[in-house]
Amino acid sequence: MSKVGLAMHRWSLRRAILLCSAVLVTTLLGACSADAPSPAVVEAELRRLGADLHGRIDPAHPGRGTTDYPGNTAEDVPKSYAMVLLAELDRRDAVLKPENKNMAAAAGRWLLDHADENGDGVIGWGVPVAWDAYGDGSVNPASTEYTISTAIVVDALLTWSERDADAPAREIMDTIDRALLPYLDRAMRSPSGLIPYSLRVSDRPYNTFNPAAYLAGQLQRFSRKTQDPMRQMQLRTVADDTMRVMLEHRQDSPLKGRWYWNYSVQEEVANDLPHAGYIIDGIRTYMAFEGRLGEQFDRFAVLDHLRDFPVGGETVRAWPSFRRDVTMPARSYDLGFALHLVCSEPYVSDLRDTMLAILPRYRNAQGQYTKYPAGTEGQEVLSVAEYEAYLYRGVMTCLSSLMKSAVVTAGADRPLHASENTRRLVNRDVAVTHRASAAVPLLGAALGAVTSDERAMSVIHAPAGGMQKFPEPGVPLAWFESPTSRHALFRQFPSDRLLLQRYGADGRAECSVPVQHAGPAQANPILRAATVHGERLYVVYYDNPGSANWLVSWPLATLCTARMAAPIKLPSLEDPAGSTYEMIPALRFLSQGDRLYLVGGTLEAQVEGTGLVTRRVEGCRHVIESAITPRGPAHLCVAAETGPSGARGFKVVAPDGVDPPSVDPALGVPWGLSWSVRRLQIDHARSPEQLGQLFARDFLATQHRGWFEFAINNDEGRIPWSQIYYLNGLMDLIAVARRSDGAHRVFGPLIADVRQRLDMEIALIDQHQAAGRYRTRAFTVDRSQALFAVQTARLLLLFQRYRSEVPGALPLASFESLERDVLSLKDHIEVLSREGETEQWLASGRAHLRWPKGSKFYFDGLPVPFNHQNEWAYAVAESADPVRDAAPLAAAREIVQHFMDRVAPGGKLPATGVWDYWWGRAHDGWAAADRVSDNKPAYPGDKGKAWISFRTIDAMALLSVSRQADPAAHANALESAADLTSKGMLYPLANQALAVHTGRIHLQPEVAGEYARLTSPWELANVVWSLARLAPDGQR
Repeated sequence: MSKVGLAMHRWSLRRAILLCSAVLVTTLLGACSADAPSPAVVEAELRRLGADLHGRIDPAHPGRGTTDYPGNTAEDVPKSYAMVLLAELDRRDAVLKPENKNMAAAAGRWLLDHADENGDGVIGWGVPVAWDAYGDGSVNPASTEYTISTAIVVDALLTWSERDADAPAREIMDTIDRALLPYLDRAMRSPSGLIPYSLRVSDRPYNTFNPAAYLAGQLQRFSRKTQDPMRQMQLRTVADDTMRVMLEHRQDSPLKGRWYWNYSVQEEVANDLPHAGYIIDGIRTYMAFEGRLGEQFDRFAVLDHLRDFPVGGETVRAWPSFRRDVTMPARSYDLGFALHLVCSEPYVSDLRDTMLAILPRYRNAQGQYTKYPAGTEGQEVLSVAEYEAYLYRGVMTCLSSLMKSAVVTAGADRPLHASENTRRLVNRDVAVTHRASAAVPLLGAALGAVTSDERAMSVIHAPAGGMQKFPEPGVPLAWFESPTSRHALFRQFPSDRLLLQRYGADGRAECSVPVQHAGPAQANPILRAATVHGERLYVVYYDNPGSANWLVSWPLATLCTARMAAPIKLPSLEDPAGSTYEMIPALRFLSQGDRLYLVGGTLEAQVEGTGLVTRRVEGCRHVIESAITPRGPAHLCVAAETGPSGARGFKVVAPDGVDPPSVDPALGVPWGLSWSVRRLQIDHARSPEQLGQLFARDFLATQHRGWFEFAINNDEGRIPWSQIYYLNGLMDLIAVARRSDGAHRVFGPLIADVRQRLDMEIALIDQHQAAGRYRTRAFTVDRSQALFAVQTARLLLLFQRYRSEVPGALPLASFESLERDVLSLKDHIEVLSREGETEQWLASGRAHLRWPKGSKFYFDGLPVPFNHQNEWAYAVAESADPVRDAAPLAAAREIVQHFMDRVAPGGKLPATGVWDYWWGRAHDGWAAADRVSDNKPAYPGDKGKAWISFRTIDAMALLSVSRQADPAAHANALESAADLTSKGMLYPLANQALAVHTGRIHLQPEVAGEYARLTSPWELANVVWSLARLAPDGQR
């Protein structure tokens, strides 16, 4: 862009923003409409500002410069180094002045080398001058460890470790661990229970909110980085204690119920802009990393406090508008941190342009950015290096967010691009192996920290303190604490029996009550949801033989002796896959005073005494999340109807009298439905970081707070039809993060945890398979155990992929026998056959799979459906040795050739995305006189079309087998499968088989939006590919 053009852009930006400010006058209520600057104009201005501020920093000493302390001497300021470090990481992503050496390493190295600047043996950071923070005569020496400085440095170092493969990750983790250690001492608290202002005894009497909140957020964040369960709970306990005090002392703004905090418990004075910002940042970080009290914070009301700082003339005020005694403009320091907040939170991003328009007033003729804007009465003209560092960080947050938030709205696919830095980060994190004593990763905070060894012996390190060792192998799926007792819903390993257990405060078992449904003795109920409401414990379980969900309850006081309340059968959740999929939609309890609601699928039910009052959530395919309003529950759901693109969007269904907020896919993925600031509100996630936080939030809220199917056996078929789906999804997460910068920014912070979780779950499945517990009862007429080829094939594919893609994969004792048995169909209910169907359906002598007549499947005597035998062929193609296993490999190719003959000529799948589920006699039907089947004497035939999950299996099998056997067919299969996947006619997870060949994600953004929210474990792979498609990577 020419100098004249750039000048015109800058003039246009300032004119548009100042016009907006003039219209709004006293409050920042929203963005301008007609005169709002375009993204290109804003980007140009941000690049100019960023380059200008970058040029003000000394590359050799990025945090050194004039201070705002007495004497205004030039010093090294840890907070300055931290802000430069964070800004430089964003500068690299935004490709701003790439010819200049990045200063992140220099800033980070300084912080590590000066972690004990005063030499007292305590790790922490402060300010380089002696300081009497409270004016009480207690002067702290230079480099005293201040909580806010330490918190900001911890934030910067953690971010550096996550985003730069050259960062010394181990040294960073060790340094942070040592820096946080003093705060874990319960004596290190203010009188109210807050984290103290500093580590000095003289500062401990003061209950100051902003440093405590910021550090609490980082404590919660770091708790996700350590494998030590004791340390996890220590970190979280301190964070919880501080946030509990924050909740006790929050204030309501006079304007629309926004939340804010005074400076301290003692000082009933609202914070200025930066200290309010520290509180906001601490709370949002605590919530993002699933702090246990996070749901008690009103996120919208907390963020809305930023709107209390109005525009006065052409400046942002330093203090909220309801402080009429102070009308000072914000300092450049204040404005820098505020810009960081508004540019990283879509809910308040409308404030960005007004703040940016004001920045030129802080720049003097010498090119310095001054403490106050030009012409501020009574203030000397002073340029402070720390404040310029804050401005630089704010501007770079805005530029980085702008480039990463422009969600692509067109195109059927997207190329995958990853830098060498991204690949190295993934390789580093995926190499982290799991220690036996480590906490199970990716579990919700309500469970505490849980360890589970190779025998599934579990220990809970409880949120309320102490440990609970369980006396037998199994998984504590739900955990409820009271002052006198603790309750667990416990699934035994390996039997899968569901037990309701009570333990005393001393940890001794008081009772263990089986949760059993009246029905087949071999069927164990599957836990779906649980809550304590009033004086009762409520449980929903699924009975697989009956294909129904049931609600039961117990009085807490007499749980050990009282009988379970009579089960109440839930109405259908109306899963679109059919009535045998009632275990799929998520079920969640919601409380509103003395009312208890149960929501799942399209069902909303209020629990009343011994019954349910139910209604349908109209226009919804399934509910994603819900919120309580004064008039009852409101719901965010996937819409039942498709839009113009053929994909389903999102909608909010609210009670009568409540206005639903608008959902705009152009703003990102909707989330966070909440009754806040006197109305129903919703947010949108659009940057990679926001999408990553949304993914983690959904994961930890799904099925037993993230346990999913951990350690379950296969009696009810949950391993192949749920667990294998999501374990493949976890491997997809690693694979796509390695190949996409944007996807890595979404999933990178989780990769080490994902690796550990893969190891743990696959090791337990290996135990089940080795011990013969992969046989299922769910699909036989008499609930006898059987091996089904489609299920063992899925397991073999999972094991094969784990061994080939995960470095240092654990040895699998059952792998070789599994591979041998799958290829030979040893002990399976199916047989490999070359007869039994007419030539109208199958070429004479061609291989296919059948359920022999007299076998225990419901359709004995019939060929298996396409997807069943295609999955077997897929597993054979991926694992067979061409010489040793020539016979099963030839059969696999014949099976897929049959599919091509009937459905996909030349490998080209139907453009309609529609084909038959079954074929042969099973398609045509038969009469009793035909004596086809013992278990199904007569049948009209199954002429239904294959469901999307079955079509996806067919397509992935076709891709694998044709790649080896028929290159021309493989090319057609790639082209047609990519087209169907991009349009949503195959699941997004089909990209696992496509992207490795095409280097692209084949998914229209509208389709990706439909699958972007996780509510059930089996959906995880679809969510991973969808978020990877939506995550901008900053490439232009």
